[in-house]
Amino acid sequence: MTKRLNKVGVAALWAVIIGAAAALIAAPCEVHAVQGDAKIHIMPFNYSDAILVESDGHFGMVDSGEDSSYPDGSDPRYPLRGGITKGDGHEDEVISYLESVGVTTDNFDFYIGTHPHSDHVGSAPQIIKRFKPKKIYTPVYDDSYITDASRLWDNRYVYDRLIEAAKEVGAELVQSFGGDGSGFYLGSAYIQLYNTDTSYQTKGVFDANCFSLGVKVTAGGHTAFLAGDINNYTGAEGIIAPELGHVDFLKMGHHGIPGSNTNAYLETISPCMVFQTGEYSVLPSDTIDELASLGAEYACSNDVVNAGERAYVVSLSPEGFASNVSLETGRLYYSSAKGSYLYYKNGVPAAADGWIRLANGWTWLDGSPMVSTSRWVLSGGSWYWIKSDGLMATGWRSIGPNWYYFWPDGTMALGWQTVGGSWSYFDSSGAMHTGWLYTGDAWYFLDGAGVMQTGWRLIDGVWYHFGNNGGMDTGWLNLCGTWYLLDANGAMQVGWRCVNGAWYYLDDSGAMKSGWQLIDGTWYYLYDSGAMAHDCWVGSYYLTSGGAMAVSSRVDGYWVGADGCWIPGA
Repeated sequence: MTKRLNKVGVAALWAVIIGAAAALIAAPCEVHAVQGDAKIHIMPFNYSDAILVESDGHFGMVDSGEDSSYPDGSDPRYPLRGGITKGDGHEDEVISYLESVGVTTDNFDFYIGTHPHSDHVGSAPQIIKRFKPKKIYTPVYDDSYITDASRLWDNRYVYDRLIEAAKEVGAELVQSFGGDGSGFYLGSAYIQLYNTDTSYQTKGVFDANCFSLGVKVTAGGHTAFLAGDINNYTGAEGIIAPELGHVDFLKMGHHGIPGSNTNAYLETISPCMVFQTGEYSVLPSDTIDELASLGAEYACSNDVVNAGERAYVVSLSPEGFASNVSLETGRLYYSSAKGSYLYYKNGVPAAADGWIRLANGWTWLDGSPMVSTSRWVLSGGSWYWIKSDGLMATGWRSIGPNWYYFWPDGTMALGWQTVGGSWSYFDSSGAMHTGWLYTGDAWYFLDGAGVMQTGWRLIDGVWYHFGNNGGMDTGWLNLCGTWYLLDANGAMQVGWRCVNGAWYYLDDSGAMKSGWQLIDGTWYYLYDSGAMAHDCWVGSYYLTSGGAMAVSSRVDGYWVGADGCWIPGA
């Protein structure tokens, strides 16, 4: 359970300039792990909003995320445009979750479709038809309102389906909101709609995000603002911020994507807890810096998934407010102001020493929240590498001109090691060795990937043989009954070679020959040992002192013919 203590005696003055300057004092942030008068359930679909509001047994929904339906181009009203999300629906998950927390057709009071983008209201027809809300709130839409044709996508398709579903279930359709701050009750919680200006219908806007509704929930003396896809491209955040004032909890606008959640806006509403329906990776680093300066607790959809929860649930009550997701396991977020990653624990920057376990790995801290990256760490007599993302390296890693291997526990490999079923050698600095290596009174060869070689290997045009242990062979070598000769440097020999006063012949494959051999037009006889016969008779043939078979000559009084064979009586 995430908790935030009361900021005793702390008040911040935030300046906002919108025509004229206004000063706002941030309200104390009190968070207690208790049940509240209202709950906000945010389902963790990255870049898709599906939010359930609960109070006193009543439920309402603010967007419901993608569904699996999309226009196929067969209806001329809904052309198949680029950028349309296809087949990435969450409708079944949303319905399942709503049922699990007790939503029925009797207690589902409203559905708010903030704007006609499929990542927000694609599943609206399924939710509306299943739970039959009494009222449906959504801004009026027509493609003619959008000035940038590349941003029409399936807007009209999802809008028309929402309206048709509302009519089908007989829900009251509300599309005129009476100005920002217009509101109604859900149980004991008060719901207010913001960014309700309708001038977009006549002036036009480049994207439907510009008229996305925002929803403020007030319960138990605390406030939450669900910002839909509100951005500040047309100054919307600057307009609504002073009207909102301080909010305890903020669902960030537009999934945290740049262009929303400006620093001036955050300073004005000074949230104590912030949630992003998206990946941290898109959050601008200056936004992280701003949240840190505000002391705001931050979480995103991945934190919910990592915690094994189906939704991020914020409880609002007179005793305080709290979420169901523990942020005790920290995360790293990049700070442009610091030029470093910051370690966050319990949603805020935290100083620590030594190894810190994160949801996605390990990092090393030197007594502050800042994480030094791309650096070596000596710990417990072993070396570790901290990557550019602040996490401890494992596996193969290229650092400078060398390759290193880090075991699953992060320790750097040294000496001979088996990696991926192959032997590699890492020198005293941990660098992977390639090429020739002399160690332990033997020569080894490691290829460009650092793999120790065995068997025959052609190196710089010369054949070498390495045993099963990788050591280079020298001298005579018997392989499967065939003898080979390798010199003192390991090079395989071919042709005539004299060993211990005896001559041997090795063919082009390096194999030692035996028996009668015709070599360069001359016959020789090689014993089974491979040694060349000379100055002796072998059967009816005579081998001279040079080993060549005698032909057409008299030897010891005997005549040998042109074929070298002794001719009796001649």
